[in-house]
Amino acid sequence: AIEVYIHLYDKPLKSEITIEEIDIENLPPSELKKLRSKQRKAKKKAELESAQAAQAQVKREQHQKSKQQANQESDPDAPQLDELIPEKLERTDEPLEKAIEFLKPLQQLAKENSATHLLAFEVYNRKNKLLLMLQSIQRARALNPAHPVLHSCIIRFMKALASAQKQQPFNVHVQKVLDKATKELIGTKTPQQLNDEFIAKHHASSILHLYEGARGLYELDPSKKDAAIKLITGFNLSKLRLEEAIKIYTAL
Repeated sequence: AIEVYIHLYDKPLKSEITIEEIDIENLPPSELKKLRSKQRKAKKKAELESAQAAQAQVKREQHQKSKQQANQESDPDAPQLDELIPEKLERTDEPLEKAIEFLKPLQQLAKENSATHLLAFEVYNRKNKLLLMLQSIQRARALNPAHPVLHSCIIRFMKALASAQKQQPFNVHVQKVLDKATKELIGTKTPQQLNDEFIAKHHASSILHLYEGARGLYELDPSKKDAAIKLITGFNLSKLRLEEAIKIYTAL
């Protein structure tokens, strides 16, 4: 669910009106005329049925309300039924807040799983919460320092940190925490040096690590997109497992 909401934040669904307008623009005149005729007929039919539909809706709402009351009596923490409507869930105005609703229980119940904290980083990165991004990295690193995604998280954190520092100075105490964390994460290296070493170490051994290195290359310098893709596509295919191939193909 968290990954779905992150995806909805990155690529929001188009409104139904927008989709319809795009479809209309692509229609030839003859088909457009037929469509308009169908729309007029459908509108008249809808108007005739509106009274019946309204009456049926009232009955459904009354039935739904009685079910909600029964659910709340048996389980006070149960979600409202209208909160579980797919159309409402997929068109939320705050996908990251919804993601956090699912993230919080994971941070309590699955805090020993590095994937929990890597997901947390993805959410907080999009909210530009530097300290929470750092916290997520530190927790994931303590559990699995060799996880491939952790590397690109560090690179993206350093990029976000550099960008934020250019905008305005941090509070003295916050800056002290960030300086200490930066030293622990990359030492005296620059993010570029760290990424180059990571790629050199994994370019022939792990496609998942190589992908994160290529991702870091692009994050640090978008003009190197072609070089990043070349790194990934140049990997020895005989070493590739099916699940890895699917993941990389989807990511590209």
